[in-house]
Amino acid sequence: MNQSQRKFLIDTVTSRAKAKISALKSSIPKAPSLSNHVFLAVMNGTLKIKPESEIIEALKQKALNSKEGANWLAEDSSWMTSNTIKIERDAILVTPESYNIEYKKYRDTSEKINAEIAELNLQLDTLVIRLQLTSDKNLELIVREVDDMGEVKLIDNKLKLLL
Repeated sequence: MNQSQRKFLIDTVTSRAKAKISALKSSIPKAPSLSNHVFLAVMNGTLKIKPESEIIEALKQKALNSKEGANWLAEDSSWMTSNTIKIERDAILVTPESYNIEYKKYRDTSEKINAEIAELNLQLDTLVIRLQLTSDKNLELIVREVDDMGEVKLIDNKLKLLL
């Protein structure tokens, strides 16, 4: 097997593995919208507000963490003329359970797909190195035995046996 054939083999395996990785990336679901879940909870009357003591503690922490002379309560230059107080959503609202359920499903699915992508990337990197270092005789043997040169795991396992 000459250098151009070896390069073609590496390029083919790499492009097919990257296509599979791209397909996996596109299969990652869209993250759920907290805003939509809060809106739904408001509309159906199930939204819960945190206890007064927790809200006051959050305001206290905001005050303690503010810079001297800074407007710690609002974004406007003077909180006395502003109608808004800026405080984190999590300090006031209890996250709707529907969101927590949807987010857990999203996170679990995304983590599983990302783990598979990471494994494929690692296998591809290892495979390219092995293809570059494997003897011509062994590469010709692999080409004859493997039907689908795009299956990274199959090639990787075969090279492990030969090396």
